[in-house]
Order: sequence, then structure tokens, then C-alpha cells
Amino acid sequence: MDALLATWRRHDLKFPPRFEVVLCHEVNFPLRTCVTAHAGLLFPRKHGYTYIEKSGGSGPFVRLDFEDRADLLTWLAGMFRGAEKFGYTHHFATFNDTKIEMLEFLKK
Repeated sequence: MDALLATWRRHDLKFPPRFEVVLCHEVNFPLRTCVTAHAGLLFPRKHGYTYIEKSGGSGPFVRLDFEDRADLLTWLAGMFRGAEKFGYTHHFATFNDTKIEMLEFLKK
């Protein structure tokens, strides 16, 4: 998170206060590389959340409504299953500039 925060500060990146920008990062720790590979928007609702993303180069747009934030982490982890074949060792999601969560893959 420190590396991301330093980069965002250097570029004067600001995050919105009313919703969260969710960024997914693929990391190769041995090579010390990080790629931000996906983005979505997370909106709080009275009971739960709405998440919106554009999936793939030309879409479709996806909307997920859920109550438990952990459900979003499960969804995001599923998108990156198999990415280890490209050398990525870890996957993370950041929520604005305040929180980082490791994406853990479910065992088959």
C-alpha cells in the first residue's frame, strides 16, 4: 500500500468521498512488479452495496448488489484465477486510498 500511496501522491490523485474506486492489482513479488489490471466503483446503499464495473475491453457492464463486502472480494478473486501462469504471485484490491485487501482464491 505504501508504494501505491506514494505513486498516487506523486500524481496528485484524489479519490471521491461518496463512493469507493476499487482497483485490482496483480503483483509479482520476486520481480517487484505491480500492474493495476481492473477497476470498478463501489457505492454504499441503505442496506449493503452496489458495485459497477466494465468487464473486458468492450463490456459488458456488470452490476452487483450485495450486503457483505466479503462477497465483492470473492467476485474479484474469481476474475484473477489462473493469473499465476503469467507470473503473478499475489492479487490485491484497494478501496480508494484507505484500504487494501488480499484476494484469496477458493480451492477447487
